[in-house]
Parts: sequence; C-alpha cells; structure tokens
Amino acid sequence: MRKTIERLKMSTALAACVVGTAVVNITAYAQGPTLDEIVVTATKRETNLQDTPVAISAFTGEALNKAGVADLQDIDTFTPGLFIGGNASFGSNGIGIRGIGSTLIGIGGDEAVGIYVDGVFQGRNTGAIFEFADVERVEVLRGPQGTLYGRNATGGAINVVTIQPGNEFRASVQGEVTNYDGYATRGYVVTPLIDGVLSAKLSAGISGRDGFQDNIFTDQSFGDVERQYFSGALRWTPDERTDITFRGYTGSTNLPLNFTNLEQPLPLDPEEEVSVDFRSEEERSFTGFNLNGTYDLGPAEIAVVLGYVESDVVGFTDSDGTEVDNVQFRDFEEAEQYSAEVRLTSTGDGPVSWITGFYFFNEEAEASVPFNAFRTVIPGFEAATAAPLGILFEADIETTSFAGFGEVSYAATDKLTMTAGVRYTDESKDYNGCANFAAFTLFEVDFDPSACGGLSVPDSLDADVLTPRFVVDYAFSDDVLGYVSATRGFRSGGFTFTDPTFPGGGNGFDPEFVWSYELGLKTTLADNRVRLNLASFYQDYTDLQVRVTDPETSLLSTQNAGTAEIFGVEAEFDAAVTDRFNLFGTLAWLDATYDEFSFVQDGTLVDFSGNRLNRAPEWTSSLGAEYAAPIGNFGQLVPRVEWQYVSEIFHNEQNAQPFGSDAFHLVNVRVRLEPNDQNWSIEGFVENVASEQYREHTFLGILPTIVPATISPPAIYGARFTATF
Repeated sequence: MRKTIERLKMSTALAACVVGTAVVNITAYAQGPTLDEIVVTATKRETNLQDTPVAISAFTGEALNKAGVADLQDIDTFTPGLFIGGNASFGSNGIGIRGIGSTLIGIGGDEAVGIYVDGVFQGRNTGAIFEFADVERVEVLRGPQGTLYGRNATGGAINVVTIQPGNEFRASVQGEVTNYDGYATRGYVVTPLIDGVLSAKLSAGISGRDGFQDNIFTDQSFGDVERQYFSGALRWTPDERTDITFRGYTGSTNLPLNFTNLEQPLPLDPEEEVSVDFRSEEERSFTGFNLNGTYDLGPAEIAVVLGYVESDVVGFTDSDGTEVDNVQFRDFEEAEQYSAEVRLTSTGDGPVSWITGFYFFNEEAEASVPFNAFRTVIPGFEAATAAPLGILFEADIETTSFAGFGEVSYAATDKLTMTAGVRYTDESKDYNGCANFAAFTLFEVDFDPSACGGLSVPDSLDADVLTPRFVVDYAFSDDVLGYVSATRGFRSGGFTFTDPTFPGGGNGFDPEFVWSYELGLKTTLADNRVRLNLASFYQDYTDLQVRVTDPETSLLSTQNAGTAEIFGVEAEFDAAVTDRFNLFGTLAWLDATYDEFSFVQDGTLVDFSGNRLNRAPEWTSSLGAEYAAPIGNFGQLVPRVEWQYVSEIFHNEQNAQPFGSDAFHLVNVRVRLEPNDQNWSIEGFVENVASEQYREHTFLGILPTIVPATISPPAIYGARFTATF
C-alpha cells in the first residue's frame, strides 16, 4: 500500500509540473481567437469535452483532415497513452491504451479496447481499420469503461461517429497520390430528399500503396496495402421528437506482414531486396448495418441502437520467411454478430440526472487454421523434417451477453457533482475446438476441410460480473474542472485454438479484472484560447490476459498473468496562440509492469514478474504547430509540422529485442494552400521525413534468425486535393 501511495504522489507531482510549465508558456502568448467547442457522446449523452469528467481525447472530422488522418491507425500520434500497431494476424491490429491491449489469438478471445462505430460495438476488429471517408468525430476514452460500455473495455474505448444525413446539402471529395504508386480517393455527399423529413448520405473511400521492398523470388513488392470502404445512410425526422437513422456499410482491408533477419537493423534499406516464396498478408472484409433512433418523451429520451456486423479474414503467412517452401499457415475466420441497446436518459434541468439501459450481444464465429510444416527438408535436421506435417486447428464459438446498467448524478451544489453507476453482465461462451496433428500432408494436394469432423471437443465459460463506477467532480471555476474516479472493468475469458481442448475447461483462460483510480483536471485558459487536460491514474489488474509464445513450438496462446499494476500521467493541450498560429501536443508517462506472472512450461518455471507490459512505452509525447501565412489577396499558405516520440516498446512478455521496437522519433510536414472564398485546397506532405522505421508488431518465428514483424513505412510523400461544397 505504501508503494502505491508513493507512486500516486510522484504521478501527481509530475502532473503538477507539466500543468504549471504548460500554463505559463502558453498563456503568455495567447492572443488569438477562441478554440472551437468539442461536443462528445462518451457518456451516452451530448456533453462539452471540458465538462466531462472522463479522460477523453476527441478529434473532429476537420481536425483529422488537417492532420492527414485517413484511418484509425494514425490517431495515436495525437492521443496520450494510445498505441496502434500493424497487422497482428487473426484479424487484430494490436490496439493498446495505457499498456492494455490485444491478446487476440483467433476467435476464442476478445480485445481489451472496445471499438464502437455509430454506437455499435465491434466484436471483431476486422473492420476497425477503414477509410475515414465520412467521419464526423473520433473519441478515445482512456481507462476501463465498465459501466456504460461494459465487457472488453478494460483498456478503454474508441468511438467512431460518422457524418449524419441532414437537411442541408453538403459534399466533399478528396484525391491523393504518393510515392510507391500510392493513391487514395474518398468523399461523401449529404442531401435532403424530403425537406425536413428525409435525408440521405453516400460515401466511399479507396486507397492503396505498393510495398517498400522488392521480393525478387516472386517479382512482387513486399508490404502492399489496399483498402475499400462504401457506406450509405437514410435519416427520418417526421417530427421534432423523432430522429431515426439507418446506415449500411461494407469494405475490405489488405494488410501485410514483413519478415526481417534477426540482425537486420531498422530502418530497412528501400533498395534492399528480399527473397520469400510467398507474400504474407491478410485480407479482411466486413459488412454492417445499424439503426439509431431517439424519441423525446419530455422528461426523458429513449434511444435504441441496433447493429449487425459480419466479417471475414483470409490470411496467409510464410512462417519461415525465406524463399524455401518450408513452413506456412493459412487463416480462415468468419464472424456474425447482432447487438441491441435500449437507453432511457433524463433530460430535465434539476440537480439529479440519470441514465439506465439494457444491452444484448450475440456472436457466432468459426475459424480454420491449416498449419503446414517441413514441406522441404531442413539441412542439419533431416530426420526430424523428412516428411511434411499438416496440422488443422479448427474452432467455433457462440457468445451471448446480457447487461443492465444505470448511472445517477447528483449536483450537490452548483460546483460539486457526485456520480455513481453500476453494470451487471451475464455472459456465456460455448466453444468447440479441434487440433488434428495428422490432418494432411500438403495443403495444395490433400487438404480436407472436414479433417476435424467428429474430433471437436465442447467447452464453455460463464460469467456474472458487476462493474461499478464512482465519480466526484468539482468546478473550481467556469473554466477549471477537477475530478476523481474509481471504476471497475473486465474482459471476457476465452479459449486458445492452438491448445488441445479437454472437456471442463482444459484450455480456457479466465476473465481479467481491473480497478482503476483516476485524478483529472480539465482547464480552459486565456479566454478560451488554450485547452489543457491532465489525468493521473493507478490501475490494479487481476488475472491479466497476456499473449504468449511457446518457445518450443512457436505457437501462440493466451494465458492469465497473476497481477499487474499500472501508474501513469497524461497531458494534452491545444492552443490558439495567435489568430494565425496554433500549437498542440501530448505527453504521457507510464509505469506498467507484471506484479505476479509465473507459470510452468515444459517442466520449467518461467517467471516474468517485474517485466513491462506489451505495448507499454514508458514515455510518449507529441508536439505540433500550424501557421496560416497570408498570400496577398489570394488566400493563405498553411505549413504544419508534427513530431512524435515513443520510447522502447516490447511486443512479448520476455521484454526481449528485436521482438519489439527501440525508441523512435517521427516527423511529418505538410503545406496547404487555401484560396480566399473558394471551396478547395491543395496540399503537399511528407510523412516520416527521416524514414525512421519501427516494428509495429512482432512474434517469434519458426526459424531462430527470422523475425516476423509488421514494419512501419518509410517516408511517404505526395499531394492531396480537397474540395467541399
């Protein structure tokens, strides 16, 4: 306990230093116009960002466009505590907040960061990385969100809110070209159909880029990326009380997986050629429909959110990472989910406000992973690799979850508000798994998809969980809000498909639980020209789920660590320094370690206690500036510079490099030309000016000298044209 108190004191002291230094240096130069108000829906109702006692980073569509953000992977530059990696296989992208993130090994597990698109929880992250063709706002809630968001948000939640149809015509189109034969086009149109009653929206985005290395074995580039996204929506507002929107969308994403030699330093030489017999990549496709409706009852508003999402993953990984046809696996996954949420929210002006609701979620998923080894005899291991080996892992799972939740806030005075909430979740998972170690010899010759027929063994998990939340916030003034909170969250337990399944829970892993304690301060300074927010937190995890690799087989699995503790401080600011000069930045310090994490593997005790958590860099920071320089009567030229620093990251529990990434700096430069009284702009940009590269995700490979990894791209430069109507 004493250790915890001392850490909290240190975190608070560091936070105070950051706030004091930032306030002095920013307010001294603030002379420009006020910052725009940002409205968020993080608490399931519309509130001002600065009046919401939760650690939130929020970005409007306009801000995202100015920063050149084209998908979810780019927002971690501007969000303290957020790290989004590349392709982690099995439909996952390694998203982590405050050191808590993906352990996903196929369909048997769940993410720790909940992603919501227009209020619909995405059970699989398959469709999370899509073109931001019609995004109105992105909100990142840091820390567990167990009461209003429920299961699988122990790290936090990300809300993606798309543009609503409306009664005014508006449209946007954007085109982009880059090096590596890169291209992108995205846009949307919103138009009324029946004035004041019915309106529609259509949007689309297509982008692609060749890889940054040449594969001389197949005469293909290595690391290609392709994305497609299409959506449409209808909004019906027959009267002042009723607002119903129906939306449908579909898309696909093709993400690569690179292989590097163990001794090969980063950045990769763009002129260096690789020789691999197959191109490792993953094709993800998704389709969804949702209905959002609200009806004003007078003293309360009822909201209904219905969602349907189906997703598919088809992956191929050349596990040996060489031109030798040796070890490879394929990944076929399908998932289908239905969800429904009904909320009743108070709308009165009295001292008491409340929200209550019911949530239902059902998902059916299945996976087939054929693993083919020893396709070619390995010199020096002739006896062990003389015959090809085909292993078929196959699984299906059905998840059903019910939840009821409620939250009440009481304004004891005009400055002091107390909030208490709780969520009850009842969920079940029914699982069937099979591992057939003699399923086939060569995939292309004798693979039989039904090789697991009759061999699957059933298993199940059930959980009944209460996740309360308590908050006290105090308005020191109209511009300064302080808060303290205590929140509990949990992530569902699950199954690892690479482990043999035994009746009664032989390969299941338990749910993880967390209690999070947070102290926050939100300030609006210098006559609303500076926004400065800070959070200091302590998180206590029990049965933390960890993605581990068996050193003997190189197969991945999920296990429960004993306990983990996380301390941290986060700060972010945005300042209109003058009427033409904007400054913005973030800073985060994180102390995230396994307190107890040991287990017996192959008869040997393995102890990772004291190691840092995956994707938990100690320091992350960013700083950006934008200046609008007038060009006579024509318009303005707007240069923009962004810098990001991330300290050393580990992608495995051993804390060993190169299975992670050394510290790195990234610098982006943009110059935008905006004519006066015109609806278009043109921009030139260079992302990652110094071509600094890092490993976004890694895991142990089959060969001891090869590192399977997703490598960040080198310098990407190009031009972008945007027109709005």
